[in-house]
Amino acid sequence: MLSLNEASWQILREQRAVTMAETPKPDQARGRDALAATTAGGDELFERLRKLRKQLADAQGLPPYVIFHDATLREMVERRPQTLGQFAGIRGVGEGKLARYGPQFIAALREPGS
Repeated sequence: MLSLNEASWQILREQRAVTMAETPKPDQARGRDALAATTAGGDELFERLRKLRKQLADAQGLPPYVIFHDATLREMVERRPQTLGQFAGIRGVGEGKLARYGPQFIAALREPGS
């Protein structure tokens, strides 16, 4: 059971401030690692994947994030899957997106300079 004390009431009345340290969740830390991988030499590849996503989205009349979110593209840059099996392991890639977009994104990931 939760109970309030005098300090709690001071906080609720905005008479006292509270600060807390936040420990990153594993998913957040992974996101930072993916972002670091993107900026540490994968910028061109990330932009190429974004361009491909935009072309596919435009052709289908969809917003690009419906194809894949930026976080999914960053994970592709970080992991650089070379097979459909590896591509299926990327967060945000389900069976439908694997079949629909997998071959095109794998081809982009295999291009020289990737």
